[in-house]
Amino acid sequence: MRQIAADINRPYINAGPSHSISDMYDIVPAYRCGTLPVECESWFTRPRHGIWPTQEMLQTARELGCFLIPDGHCASEYSSLEWRVSPSLIERHLMFSMHLIHMQCYVTLKLLKKDIINQYLNGDGKLTSFHCKTALFYAREQLVSEMWTADHLFDCILYCLNLIRDWTISGHFPHYIMDEVNLFDGKLNIEQRARLCTVLNYHRKPSRAFGVC
Repeated sequence: MRQIAADINRPYINAGPSHSISDMYDIVPAYRCGTLPVECESWFTRPRHGIWPTQEMLQTARELGCFLIPDGHCASEYSSLEWRVSPSLIERHLMFSMHLIHMQCYVTLKLLKKDIINQYLNGDGKLTSFHCKTALFYAREQLVSEMWTADHLFDCILYCLNLIRDWTISGHFPHYIMDEVNLFDGKLNIEQRARLCTVLNYHRKPSRAFGVC
């Protein structure tokens, strides 16, 4: 309560649809939807060779629904009137399934993003924590369970960075649940993606072969 009281007089922090008074909180106006849109359906039905997410997790995710958030597309002239789908409850559900080694990978990606990668990107464009989390989701699904050990942590981090590099080259950073959504939109322009690719190409080879499902 003391922290909240101390934050009341601070200016608002705006990050997309979030309007908060502290780095500790994200306040986003939203409508809860009990069903998922068709754009999410491909995530449930796409082929998977691994064991994550499990069928039980997928069933729970389908029942969680989603949010509608007043946040239009960055390139739309009607962005102030548009809304977008946010499956944040599903993403939260997936994060709760992560083990220590997955979280160590995620934290390392965030540190690299903050202290190294974004230092090379000029302007307002930047790699975000959500980009890092999305790469972790894809890596968790694609890498065999035996790879997620302390001995292979470095390789798992490199695998995530290589995913980001490949998406940077293609220009399409797919949302994990709605893969047609490009997470580069409104975040990095062509010049910034070229800089990002240069950074990610610096040391790209893993120390050993990846175990991919």
